[in-house]
Amino acid sequence: MTITLKVSEKTRNQMVDFFQDLKRDKTPAYAIFQAQDGDTVVTLYESGKCVFQGKDADLSSNFWIETEKINTGRAITTN
Repeated sequence: MTITLKVSEKTRNQMVDFFQDLKRDKTPAYAIFQAQDGDTVVTLYESGKCVFQGKDADLSSNFWIETEKINTGRAITTN
């Protein structure tokens, strides 16, 4: 399963702090980080796009979708 969402700068900063200890050694091109969170790989790109990939991608992304709603007050769409 893959879930992609666009996050604000505030949420980006929160994600960088949250995933600090889960980061992988190698990062894809144009990515701020890539982290392993249980069965999900999270990649945050410089553009603000965040990709959750793996068996539990829906569970891992739900927290960040809600965080983005709180930070921006806007409806969030994923694909």
